[in-house]
Amino acid sequence: MLRSVALAVAVLTASCGYRFVRPSAGLPGEVKAAWVPMLGNLTAEAGAEVFVTQALREQLQRWGALGGPEGPARLEGSVEQVTAGVLLASPGALPGYQLSATLSLKLVVDGETKAQTRVTEREAYLSGADVLLTEANRQAALRRLAETLAREGLDALRR
Repeated sequence: MLRSVALAVAVLTASCGYRFVRPSAGLPGEVKAAWVPMLGNLTAEAGAEVFVTQALREQLQRWGALGGPEGPARLEGSVEQVTAGVLLASPGALPGYQLSATLSLKLVVDGETKAQTRVTEREAYLSGADVLLTEANRQAALRRLAETLAREGLDALRR
């Protein structure tokens, strides 16, 4: 019985994006804290860099690894690409859409690059009954996508 419950929990959490992480997950090497200045935005998506910068800072704050701007370590990078496309379209139904974004990220300590990575992630969202609702859904998806990019980018830096 206990085994089947554990298996059910593992399957359900794996299928919805939840995962278990070490509470002390942090930055690579001996780096204890890093500052995240505003990222660059190489896309036509206004504000994408703001969402990702905020998500990176929040993730580092959760880890207890968010430093100040005067510290020796910082995470630099840019949002390189944001694309949108139709995910699902069928006659008589509202279409679904998908955002895709690419983040380049590097850990710089005392002017020297210690680690760097590039990650691409996707996030789906539904069309709304009107243009305003569709745009609200798109903005919410962009925020979720920023959180995923931040989490996966930091994980990739540690590998």
